[in-house]
Amino acid sequence: MRLRGSMIFVLVACLLLGWVRSQESSASQRSRRLQIRRRVLERLAERGLSEEEREIVAEEIMARLDSHMGSSPPQQQPPPPQPPSSTTTTTTTTPHTHHHNNNHHHYNHNNPSHNNQHSRLPASLELAASRLIDERPSFQEIVSQIGPFPDLEEQELQEEMEEEQQSGMVKQYLQQEEQLREVNRNKRGEVPEEAASSLTSSQEGRNRKRGRKSRWQQEREGRRDAIRNNRRKRKKKLAREVRRMINAGNITLHEDESGEQFIDCCPSRDEYVNVTIGKTDKNRAVEIHPGFPYFRERVCLPHIENKECIFPRQSLRSGVVTRCKQQYAYSQALSRMYLSTEEDWKIHFITLKSGCSCQICNSDRLPFFFCFSLPGELPLASPPLVSPPQRGEERRGEKGDITVHINYISKT
Repeated sequence: MRLRGSMIFVLVACLLLGWVRSQESSASQRSRRLQIRRRVLERLAERGLSEEEREIVAEEIMARLDSHMGSSPPQQQPPPPQPPSSTTTTTTTTPHTHHHNNNHHHYNHNNPSHNNQHSRLPASLELAASRLIDERPSFQEIVSQIGPFPDLEEQELQEEMEEEQQSGMVKQYLQQEEQLREVNRNKRGEVPEEAASSLTSSQEGRNRKRGRKSRWQQEREGRRDAIRNNRRKRKKKLAREVRRMINAGNITLHEDESGEQFIDCCPSRDEYVNVTIGKTDKNRAVEIHPGFPYFRERVCLPHIENKECIFPRQSLRSGVVTRCKQQYAYSQALSRMYLSTEEDWKIHFITLKSGCSCQICNSDRLPFFFCFSLPGELPLASPPLVSPPQRGEERRGEKGDITVHINYISKT
């Protein structure tokens, strides 16, 4: 009974396998037939045939091809009827497919009337169809079918190999764990031979880390040394430039009551200017009376304006930005509005250059509009109110030869 049941099971499995293969072969035949039909339609389109003519010729060619190959074509639904066109003489019904013998399916060039008896196509379409039939399409090679049921032995072998690999990795991991434990236990004593290799590898790793850290420290120290050297060079350069400007006479040396000499952080000079057209405090142009042609202005030196103030480097922190800026004040003048000849002369306040001030800003913390200025010269139209600070009134230079006084002066 058991043998009979196993035989019945094998028979059913064989039948199922045959049915699956037949379904796959029929599906492959249908797809191959659709590919041939698509290729025929493309070639007919290249020859300039209309859509109706292409459909008729393709049906005729596929019917002849099926009869030639000895296989019945799959049943297809007939296309919907179409109205006849004025340019062609084809009928609206589908062409009748005839099963021709292998010896008579080619077009007879000598007797075209014989071919017209078996086809409802015009002579030109029949000739094109015969040429397409003569150009037999190249069939693709049949791909070997893979069985639907994989080999169980191969699957078992693959699973065994994967298990062996995983077990080997687990064993290796456990061995490494044991070696590390032994190394930790015997740190101060003798190391066993089994853990010697792991200990050497860990020591090499530590040495590599120490080497990297030492290289990073050397790079940091090198960058710091470069920054310090640049600062020293800038200090020496500033001192040389100041001495050069003093020797050239561009900067005036001031002397106080005790005889100590100092210079302004933003040097300036006096100039007498002939002003004919000025600007008022309301930003309007006025014409100056000819009786007041000259005005005294305090102007920043051209090589100092909008550049760094003269400060000893050690008096400023890193990130502090300084620059010399031209300042303006108002002075009275007899004037009238520009290009107005009928207006009388009146007293107006016009803008004049009043000195060069030093603007200081901490660029790391505050934006530039929070910077405050330290005017180095007094405005012409306002009395000075000097309020020296308690700390940092005098700042020595690099070598003590020049003293820079920072005058904190406010306007009224």
